[in-house]
Amino acid sequence: MDVQKQTEIVLAWELYEQGLSKSAIARRLGRHRETIIEWIKAIEQQGLTAFVEASQQACKVPRPARQVDALVKRHIWAVRERASTTVVGRRSPTFWSVNTASG
Repeated sequence: MDVQKQTEIVLAWELYEQGLSKSAIARRLGRHRETIIEWIKAIEQQGLTAFVEASQQACKVPRPARQVDALVKRHIWAVRERASTTVVGRRSPTFWSVNTASG
């Protein structure tokens, strides 16, 4: 766990002890309210030091890399190639662009 997350956990607990609501703590730290609720609950059960130490160990668990099967990749590329050409043989700019307009 990085130092920033450790600091956020300790700060969340200190703010909670000062009487701030869990929603206010979440807004102040830029975290989801449910995350703060889980942190506070765990700290109340384990204690602050034990929770921080447990969180450090939890973050060291190796996770498998996400990989897409080679056959699936080939199929996706084939579909993209077919969809990227128009009747006149030019690439369609709308296929490759992302619509960022909000409505």
